[in-house]
Amino acid sequence: MKLLTGTQMAEVDRRTIDDYNIDGLILMENAGIGVYKKLKQIVNEWGKFNDYPFKNVVVVAGKGNNGGDGFVIARHLVLNNIPTSVFASAERSEYSGDALKNYLAFENFGDINLISDDRDCILDASIVVDALLGTGLKGNVEGKYADIIDIINETDGIVVSVDMPSGVVADTGEVGNLAVEADFTETFATPKLGLIMYPGAEYVGKLDIIDIGIPDFVLESTDCNIHLTTDNYVFNHMPWRPDESHKGTYGKVLTIAGSKNMTGAGLLSASSALRVGAGLSNLASPASIVPYYTGVYPELTFTSLRELNEGYICSIAIEDLALTLDDYECVILGPGIGTNPQTVEFVEAILKLLLVQDVPIVIDADALNCISRLPDIMFSDNVVMTPHPKELSRLLGVDIKDIINNRLEHVQAAQLKYGCNVVLKGASSLVVSSNEIFINPTGNSALATAGTGDVLSGIIAGLVAQGLSVYEASVCGVYIHGLAGEIASKQLTEYSVVATDVMNNISKAIYELSVL
Repeated sequence: MKLLTGTQMAEVDRRTIDDYNIDGLILMENAGIGVYKKLKQIVNEWGKFNDYPFKNVVVVAGKGNNGGDGFVIARHLVLNNIPTSVFASAERSEYSGDALKNYLAFENFGDINLISDDRDCILDASIVVDALLGTGLKGNVEGKYADIIDIINETDGIVVSVDMPSGVVADTGEVGNLAVEADFTETFATPKLGLIMYPGAEYVGKLDIIDIGIPDFVLESTDCNIHLTTDNYVFNHMPWRPDESHKGTYGKVLTIAGSKNMTGAGLLSASSALRVGAGLSNLASPASIVPYYTGVYPELTFTSLRELNEGYICSIAIEDLALTLDDYECVILGPGIGTNPQTVEFVEAILKLLLVQDVPIVIDADALNCISRLPDIMFSDNVVMTPHPKELSRLLGVDIKDIINNRLEHVQAAQLKYGCNVVLKGASSLVVSSNEIFINPTGNSALATAGTGDVLSGIIAGLVAQGLSVYEASVCGVYIHGLAGEIASKQLTEYSVVATDVMNNISKAIYELSVL
């Protein structure tokens, strides 16, 4: 599903109106009716969620097209006998175009008050409709609009935002000084980028998408390389598993992982590759720690790597793997290996071999920290790096706060610097290739625990082993990983999930996709 900026959506509206002669009033009417239907549903189900009676709806209307949508919503509420008041942010003389036409239309059905006339009416409403600013905001909210948003946020009623929560920047998800904290956001045609990207996503509540009559071919022809991953996308890209098959059909994964004090990371990655369907998974670790693995996961095979400082992979360990690398469909490099200088040398050497042989690679965890110490290293689209913000800050030499505040900009910078696919982990994880970006909608705070990144690297590698491209596997793997975390948290709460719980729910995540 395409994610448009506010600017791009305005162009879609313009093309629909100017090139295909679909009047803007029709689009506004459809938008208002769509939101009205959602409000009617909330009113009809009021008793399920509240132990006090429904009183009324208050529509807060700005002076632009978002306010025009608000007047349409109010008109349909009144026509269907739902008690409704409208409070406008501006005098009639300040309205124009389609917003003015719907202002004048509503005057035949009810009064339009100025917000300054009755603050308490908004505070006491059962439902407040935020039709104030829409997609037009570019920075901080100032003056009377800031006061209005403060009033909306003080209400105890349900808040429904129209298209965007006022105060959230549609193009980026940035929030300046304040924004409406919505319970529901009813957006039009397709999600806006700011509804999915944090911090804006925190203000959205439950997101619904309303069809307002914009032709699909107009959306599809819009030049946009940012997408929201959907369950249908993942389902349609899952590897086919014929009945007549064997373990070799589904590929072999090599996980190079582990060190003296980090024995679990490799187990999580290697086992997750099997959970997602790989045929065979081999875990290569320092020789002194391999005995600790024996019997823990009997499905895994193991390779002992030479070590100088006990418990850490050293540079000569390259000789233990060099002749067998092309036996694997994918290699995971990095979970728990540490950054011992000898290990850094090993990482550099193994990467050179893998790149020459064009073996797909998932680079994670400490391998990323090793790479940050290696100048001028470049990869290909057969490689994916999976940093969290702190690891990305090391790779780019950028302060972590700047990474967090400008995630999209910096993950694209990493893709350009290293020439490979990049997954920036976190809320709404970003998956970036040289020509497109997917934003992931699954997952929650349950994933904010040690080891879940190792599970993700195993999922991605297991999908690559079964035939997906590295980029497809990254998009699908991030989605499955997030979904497995959600399923685990339903059983255990978001507080109590650990990485093995996420791994153990990979199967349930795949099952949910398979029954679409």
